[in-house]
Parts: sequence; structure tokens; C-alpha cells
Amino acid sequence: MKKRRTLQRYAAAACLLLGGLLAAIGCSENYEYGTDYSVYNNVTITVDHLDGSGALDLKVDNQYNLTLTVTPENMSLDNTACHFVLDDPTLADISAEGSIMPKLAGQTKLTVTFRGNEKVTTSCILRITRDPVPVTGIKIPSALDVEINTEYNFADNVTVLPGNADNPAVTYENDNPNALTITPEGVIKAGSVFGRANITVASVEDPNIKATCLVRVLDKIPVTGMKLPTKMEGKSFPIFQKIGFGSAITLTPTNATDKSLNYEIVEGQGVVSVSSDGVITPIATGDVKIKVTANGIIEGDPEVSGELSFTIVDNETFYQRVLWTAHSNILYSTGNDYTVDSNNGPMNLILDEAASTYAVLTKPGKTYNDAKTPEDYKLAITVDMGAPNTFNYFNWAHRSSNTTEGLRVWGITLQGSDDDVNYTNIGDFDIPHSDNKAYDINLPSEVTYRYVKILLTKWSDNSGGGSTGSTMQIGGFNVGKK
Repeated sequence: MKKRRTLQRYAAAACLLLGGLLAAIGCSENYEYGTDYSVYNNVTITVDHLDGSGALDLKVDNQYNLTLTVTPENMSLDNTACHFVLDDPTLADISAEGSIMPKLAGQTKLTVTFRGNEKVTTSCILRITRDPVPVTGIKIPSALDVEINTEYNFADNVTVLPGNADNPAVTYENDNPNALTITPEGVIKAGSVFGRANITVASVEDPNIKATCLVRVLDKIPVTGMKLPTKMEGKSFPIFQKIGFGSAITLTPTNATDKSLNYEIVEGQGVVSVSSDGVITPIATGDVKIKVTANGIIEGDPEVSGELSFTIVDNETFYQRVLWTAHSNILYSTGNDYTVDSNNGPMNLILDEAASTYAVLTKPGKTYNDAKTPEDYKLAITVDMGAPNTFNYFNWAHRSSNTTEGLRVWGITLQGSDDDVNYTNIGDFDIPHSDNKAYDINLPSEVTYRYVKILLTKWSDNSGGGSTGSTMQIGGFNVGKK
């Protein structure tokens, strides 16, 4: 008779054998079967709770602790004495103790093998399903203005709740086709006359779930709001840095007819100049205050404007990065262009002032926190400085809060561009990587670009340093002029 046991129970003899086994192999994923565990030759194990087809049914996000049936009944194995392998590890996580956390719906093979005798093994199908996620609501603006004879993608304003609903499809109904039309894809085509229409968005899954927006067709869409990049307030900028101020300003609504701005130097005339597109060029040192006014308002309406103050200095060799942005060239299945590592990961963390915060990318051929980089993928990070700037060296900061050499970048290629399309090689550079410091590295010559692309070319795995770590972590990047 077979006796069902969880793997938490030991027979005395098995304890002695397993103690020696575990002391010898620890928790390594590389197993040696040279030790004589022939006493287990006639032992069989099977996974408990399988259905008639030999499958173990689990639900997404519902943790399950695996149990086995061991035959003969006088033998016992502990979970930690077995090795658990999923053919598709993206569907679930499984611990060394056999605790399974399903992540995605799907089907894969689970193999369980005793570490001491590879003949003691079993397998089953792991079938993971997810409970249906129905639509519970639709969120759209209550009112919207569009300009005559224009198109507007209304679908960008539609949010189906929850975000992971199984069927997020919607329909659009228009009660005044004389004023405008709307396509099945949610694109509004405004007519040539003034008017208004109610657009009703309904769930395909449940038409009773709907929302309505009043759309007005006007000859001009005025600017109603302005958001200045307040993070540059009070900051110091080196005298050689051009500042992409205008590109960092946001106007609402996004479809305003006239988005032009007027820039006035309220304080600091002779310290900077400002172009019509908002690029600030320093001329001398000093304090500056700039007022920005939107031109696209309706005559008689209140002014839409704002002011910012900052300082131009001549005692810096590195650039002020507060308005810069960074992004990578990969989009993971998580929806991010970075790998999550606790509170770190986003590319913009290479532009802050702290090397203890860091950007993260998964190494090619590896997976970390659901972010998988293909084996031969050429990872790169693009930094947008907002305006063309001249530089002749750069600073590379490793993550300062970790001492693992295998998590660092060992070599890069830098490229530059003014349009983010056509790039020119600046040079190939080896990054010192024996410690977690920051390094200044000179360029072969002085260059001027708005965009800097950083191609990650060397890391421990491809440069003879071993395969420790699944990610590359970058604490900071900047360019300078000296």
C-alpha cells in the first residue's frame, strides 16, 4: 500500500543519507550523482493532487505548496532533497522547498528529481488558469474641445477599468454626425462648422457600462494651462551649457491650436539669451529670472504664464542634468524599458545626483524580475540633453551601494546625434570595474551633440569575469567640458 506523505517528514535512515547529501552539494544547481544512493533505486515519487490527465491545476497568484507520494512507505524525502524544474519558468516561480507561485496563465512541464539519485524522478503538467477579469467601468473626460476640420484621437482619453480586464474593447456612439464623426477606432473627425456632440463610449463585454463626453467643435482651441519645469528652479547651470527650457514646458490641452510661447528675461539681461523655441544660451555669470507667456489664449481671457529663476556659474565642468531625460532601447513584457530592482531601475536614475540609486537592465540571455533580455540583444541607453552641447569627457558612476563586480558595466560605445536618428561614433571605452567608484574618462576629441547614445558592450559574462548577477546596474552618467 502506498503511503502519502508531505516532504516535511523524514524516516530515520533517510535523514542520515540526506544529511550527507545536502552537506556535500549545498544549494547548487549543478548536481553530481557519483555518491552511492543505490538504496533509493526502487523508490518512486509522484506529485499529489493530479487530475485524471496527469495535470496539476493551479490559479494565478495563488501560492501552492507541492507535496509528493513516496513509495515504498518506509522511505521519505524532504523537499530540499529534490530539484524542481519548470520547462517554462516564466509561468511560475518555484522555491527550493517546492512552493509554487503561479504568475501567468499557461501550461508547462514540472520535473521533480531527487538530488542523490537521478533515477528517482517524476513529472507532471502544470496547468495555470486565471479567474475572469470583467470590465467594471469606463473613464473618459466629461468635456473636450476640438478644432474644426481636424482629426483627434479620442481613444487616447479612454480608460477601461480595471487595466487588466479580459475584454477592454469599446464602441463609440455619436449623437450629432453633422458636427463630427468618430471612427470605430475612436478617431474624431471634426466638421467645417461649429457644433457639439455627445460621444458615448460603451463596453463591448457589457454595453450597460458606459460613459459620455460632450465634444465641442470650435474654430480655435485655446491654451488653458501651463506647467513649467519647476525642478530647475534655483539650480545652477555652467556657463557653457545650452538649456532646453522650451521643450520641458507642457501646455494644456494638448490639442491647443496655438502652442507658441513668449519668453521674457525679467532679471539677468546680458546673462542669457533665449531663442524662439526656448533654448537658453548663457553669456555671462549671474542670476536669471524668465517669464513664459502662452500666446494661444482667447482675447480677454486671463493670461497663462509662469516664471522660473536660476543661476549661471563658471566654476563647473560637468553639465546640470535636471532637465535631461534617458530611455533604453528595450521594452520588457512588464511594460517598462528597465528592470525593476526594489525602488530602482528607471533610466532617469543615471541623471540624478546619487550613485546609490541606479538604472537597471537585464543582461542579454538572462531574466530578472520578469524582465528578459534576448541572448544577442544590443542594449543601449539614449540621453536627451534638450539642446546641442559641447563636451570632451564623461563621468561613469557604478552603483555605490553594492560591491558585486558582476553587476557593473565594463565597457561602452558612445554615439552622438542632433536628430535622434542619425548617430556618429564618438569612441569605445573600457570602464574600470574593480570597485564601486565613479570615473572621469576623456574623449578622443571635443564633440557637440544633443543626444548621446550609450551602447553597453562589455560586462562580466562576455569579458571573462564569470556569470555572477543577472543585471547591469548604473549609478550615474554625465558629460562635461574642461
